Amino acid sequence: MRRTLRVVACGLLIGCAALVFTQSATAKVKVGTGTAHACAIKQNDKLLCWGGSNSYGELDAPSGEYKGLSVGDYHACAIKKGNKKLKCWGYDDYGETDEPGFKVKAVAAGYYVTCVIKMNDQLSCFGYDNYNVDDEPSGKFKQIDAYSYGEHACGVKLNGKALCWGDNDYGKGDEPGGKFVRVTTGAYHSCGLRANGAIKCWGYDDYGETDTPSGDYKGVFGAYYVTCGIRESGTLNCYGYDGYDVDDEPSGKFRQGAAGEYAACAVKVNDKVVCWDDGSTDLSDVPGALS
Repeated sequence: MRRTLRVVACGLLIGCAALVFTQSATAKVKVGTGTAHACAIKQNDKLLCWGGSNSYGELDAPSGEYKGLSVGDYHACAIKKGNKKLKCWGYDDYGETDEPGFKVKAVAAGYYVTCVIKMNDQLSCFGYDNYNVDDEPSGKFKQIDAYSYGEHACGVKLNGKALCWGDNDYGKGDEPGGKFVRVTTGAYHSCGLRANGAIKCWGYDDYGETDTPSGDYKGVFGAYYVTCGIRESGTLNCYGYDGYDVDDEPSGKFRQGAAGEYAACAVKVNDKVVCWDDGSTDLSDVPGALS
């Protein structure tokens, strides 16, 4: 039996850089993308990372079984399957991998910062404080997102309202009214998916990253000056800056995706992972266990 999910706690399944998927009894693989590396939860719930230089241990995924994942700039965090505690690895000069001891529902790893949704639906953020992303807002949330190379974060409150915090250059934090089922962030823009399948974007738009083509969507994830939507049919539609070829989406039908600065990855409905870029990273060389 298959069912399409529009409302997902970002880190409960995978983070951040954004996600959405169509779940079936056999669909397990989830992927997250950082600046130049990616990590995934395999079908056996184990973690696997690839790409990048591993200069900060960003590829040294911990052992164990996980149900949630989010990849930041040079660090990543995952939610343990059993005790729902957070496990982080990689760059830690600002405390972005200093795991809290409490259980979490969701995680979003961003630019040297990590945010989580606690079991009481409230936020807790830690790490780099120059953009005030670590100054989490009050309220109760059901989904959050922070881009791996961004200066802000956004979330969906329990009442469906979008709320962004951190830097607000270009109006990327000026969330529109109305209700959303999920939000996503890019470098200087934000987007949200409404219940009727429409994508609404705001913020920087010099490359058309907020000009969503018409149609019905079931998912959206932000990239560096790029936005990718997953249509109801499962096909990808990426638009915006073409300097890194992230807007050159692959063919096929997908259920979840994530993007970094130089590359993007997405999971097909058959659980195969596909990554694409301009050749500046080796993420397109997806490990055999995921391809």
